Amino acid sequence: MSISRLLNSGAFRYVMAGGVAFAFNVLLLNIFREVFRLPTSLSALLAFWVSFFFTYSLQRLFAFRSEASVRASLFRYSALVTFNSIVVAFVVTVYHDLLGLGLGSSQFVATAITTVWNYFAYKYWVYAKRSSATGTPAPVEAAGE
Repeated sequence: MSISRLLNSGAFRYVMAGGVAFAFNVLLLNIFREVFRLPTSLSALLAFWVSFFFTYSLQRLFAFRSEASVRASLFRYSALVTFNSIVVAFVVTVYHDLLGLGLGSSQFVATAITTVWNYFAYKYWVYAKRSSATGTPAPVEAAGE
């Protein structure tokens, strides 16, 4: 597979954007905690909210190259983040507290689950451009897919 074809793959761009967003979140968390000496909980909240908008923008513009309404897609993205937060808390609790899996491994399982369905949710719902005639979503088309 050529590099240009790989870069035109929406799934590849999605994974790359997610990796960059994760690194950005960790960087912010460390800056808020270690440089500004903010409490850990406040640092985590600030890093989350700054990363929230960064990740939304990166996925929208780079990964999915979406032309969907910002207001509508941001609302759908927010709803998905809320749903994912509940699922992650549930999965980590079940895998760690009930099944005895390590905390990091439990988080990994939860992240893997949400990462897979988020790709399809982003493509077909969050960033899908709506048909003005029918109001139905059209999946985001990326070159090479």
